[in-house]
Amino acid sequence: MRRERAIIDITTGWINLNTDCNNRCLWCYRKDGLETEPETMSYKMATGAVKFLSELNVFSCIFIGGEPTLYKGLPRLIKKAKKEGIKETTIVTNGRLLQKVGVAENLKRAGLDIFSISIHSAKEKVHNLIARTDSWQETMAGIKNVLAIGGKCSLNLVVGNQNIKEVENDLPLFLELGVNQVIVSCAIPHISGSGIDGHFALDPHKFSDLIEKISHQSEKVVILHELPLCLISRETFLNLARENRLGYGCHIGVGRGLSIDTDGNAIPCNSFPHLPILQLFEKEKPKFKAADFLKIWRDNRSIRALRKEANVFRSEICKECDLWEMCNCGCPLTWGYFNPEDYINDSLLGIKAQTIYDWTKKRYNP
Repeated sequence: MRRERAIIDITTGWINLNTDCNNRCLWCYRKDGLETEPETMSYKMATGAVKFLSELNVFSCIFIGGEPTLYKGLPRLIKKAKKEGIKETTIVTNGRLLQKVGVAENLKRAGLDIFSISIHSAKEKVHNLIARTDSWQETMAGIKNVLAIGGKCSLNLVVGNQNIKEVENDLPLFLELGVNQVIVSCAIPHISGSGIDGHFALDPHKFSDLIEKISHQSEKVVILHELPLCLISRETFLNLARENRLGYGCHIGVGRGLSIDTDGNAIPCNSFPHLPILQLFEKEKPKFKAADFLKIWRDNRSIRALRKEANVFRSEICKECDLWEMCNCGCPLTWGYFNPEDYINDSLLGIKAQTIYDWTKKRYNP
């Protein structure tokens, strides 16, 4: 039930700086951690993580949390990342602290390339319901400040049952602000103390219906489809792929992303907090030289076994589909809650993966 997939060089590194956050979003993948004592990566370890990623020659370094703007040393880390030669730096933030112009300016001055701001709706009431804080006005002010100082601003719009009816009308309103793009993704299950919790996850069929409604909107609307590609109709899939408006697959199965948790351990991805696959730091210093780590990353038996588990065929149809090698049915967490046989279909059979790769301009993750 598995097919080997080629390992792609690590192109993206995520550094989880903290678990503390000033929002309490319904479908947060660190939701359980919000109720415990916050954890913070030491600044020494964070600088070591930046240098380690630069030695791995990653294209993109993404600072994430928790809420990374709560991390006091963030501007210095961004400056170090640029000094070390990392081409693209990003923060994933709820944008609330960016309402202070000085905060946004300091990050941009440090060399930050992308402000990736999460917002749940263009409607204050809907956003605040999902964020579980009265934060909409602060987030909107943060977005406007970033744009006012000439920062590159990308919005993250995660879609769940609470905001799906608003999305089609919200997108033009967001684009009117002047943002560079809006990335639309599906709320997926998260790991909790009792297993995989899909209480706030959106049914994949509902997300595919939404894609059909918004696929003809601006080229600045990008779909992050961490689900089987065959949920998208053939015509819409081909159009989105040609326009480079479609993200897909799971980086776990090919090893192209490295996520470093607050304790310095490598985790499968940010959606698997505190589930270490390799200890990267010892006494706040990296344990490995880049070349030694890459050998472990490619050949270690446990890590290879993890990749195989991520690369399971979720349906017999997948064996016939050439697109499986890029799709691999998306996020494994989805299938801990939903039944894949209810979703996977044969609508994209016959399309060659190489055709889609040839159209792809952005060759790094995400």
